[in-house]
Amino acid sequence: TVTAPSVTFSTSNVVVGKDLQRTASVRLAEAPPEPVDITVAVASGSAALISTSRSEEGTTSITFSGVTTTTNQTFYVQGLIEGATTISAQAAGYNDGQTNVSLRPSGFHLATGNFSIAESATNRNLSVDLYYLSANGGLVSQQELRPGITVEVPVTSSDPIVGSITTSPLSFSGGSGSSNWRRTTQFNPLSPGTSIVSITHPAGFSIPTNGSTSLTATVTDG
Repeated sequence: TVTAPSVTFSTSNVVVGKDLQRTASVRLAEAPPEPVDITVAVASGSAALISTSRSEEGTTSITFSGVTTTTNQTFYVQGLIEGATTISAQAAGYNDGQTNVSLRPSGFHLATGNFSIAESATNRNLSVDLYYLSANGGLVSQQELRPGITVEVPVTSSDPIVGSITTSPLSFSGGSGSSNWRRTTQFNPLSPGTSIVSITHPAGFSIPTNGSTSLTATVTDG
């Protein structure tokens, strides 16, 4: 009995956050005798979409045409909800492939910790990172926003006399590049005292159980 080769995915479980995206790939286990098309489809278009482009909103099906090698074919998985679905792959003469998609919550983390700064010092950078979270809401890893949406995260200083925030809100634009999970603003020290710097989560995003949404900035004389 001759067993047909398979279409295989790079991982058995693609984990992506709600409104985020990540890469995945599919390949032929053996090179075909002639060019074949690989069709990749997501089972539920209300749960996730797929795209061959980082900057384009996905669809429920994509095709890699005229594949002649076992090279990985890369695509993007875009999460729409929290939950789960599957992605399948088909090619003539090959056994179908399938991978699971775990759709997790997502949230923002104030990556800068408490600090002291002299009132005459240059501004202090403040970084806000976008993460996908575990099913229990803990930070797992930074992940970029999916195309088609823009999210704004306000950053505030509780005492603007002590220090001000140079840019707020911070704008995260989907599909703008692999590093779009981080945005940076600055704290401008103005006079001695203490101020609480905080971020506000936009609707649809979860506050991480082990993340930070505020810090204490202490401005000293000098």
